[in-house]
Amino acid sequence: MNALIRLDLEPAAAVIEITGCLTLGGSRALLPVIRRLGDLRETGLHCVTVSLLSAVHVDAEGLAYLQGLNSMSPDSLTGSPLKLRVQAPDRLPECPSGGLDFAASGLGTIGGTDL
Repeated sequence: MNALIRLDLEPAAAVIEITGCLTLGGSRALLPVIRRLGDLRETGLHCVTVSLLSAVHVDAEGLAYLQGLNSMSPDSLTGSPLKLRVQAPDRLPECPSGGLDFAASGLGTIGGTDL
């Protein structure tokens, strides 16, 4: 999973654009990023959008986790009045690897990074 954060100053908003494969672990890794974006509330930032529209694969559990965050009150999520939106495709794209878990498969690593 790759995440690109776009900050727009007028109006103040942030978009976390996800490419690659979004899994439950990837969704959980986004929570600290979302919380850090909440620190920008002094700049007028009021909304963070997580866009999954460019993702190659969206795991249903990962999407459910993000949607669960979306249903939390903004103050409990970031400690600030920050709204979280999740944009997802109508039909979740399936994993092109057929669901193969490379790290668990014993195929090893490349450059010290688990596949």
